[in-house]
Amino acid sequence: MLKPALAQSHLPETKQCLECNETLSGRSDKKFCDDHCRTSFNNRSRSVDTNFIRNTDNRLRRNRRILRHFLEAGVSKVRREQLAELGYLFPYHTTRRLTGGEEYLYVYEYGILELPEHEFLIVKNME
Repeated sequence: MLKPALAQSHLPETKQCLECNETLSGRSDKKFCDDHCRTSFNNRSRSVDTNFIRNTDNRLRRNRRILRHFLEAGVSKVRREQLAELGYLFPYHTTRRLTGGEEYLYVYEYGILELPEHEFLIVKNME
């Protein structure tokens, strides 16, 4: 006679869908009951990273749009307050470059150089 613990070890293991907890049948390595559950699970598990990246990219694109707006209008010097009023977020930039001993902060191809009196020079990198 088999001991109860040994008898249970020979029973097939029932697996459940990682998304909806339905009992799975079919392949032994199956994790989801259908494509909808697989997609939902993966979207939910990646949402934190995706939201962070999306929010950061949106801030960078807004900063770029603001700098492009001034240059297209023929303005190359602006005051800090003007940038802030339009929603420019100073901590968000893509690159720092030292040119002639001065530090330019770039948002993609548009850069700013802080000048005295809370002014910024806006440049476009043609590389």
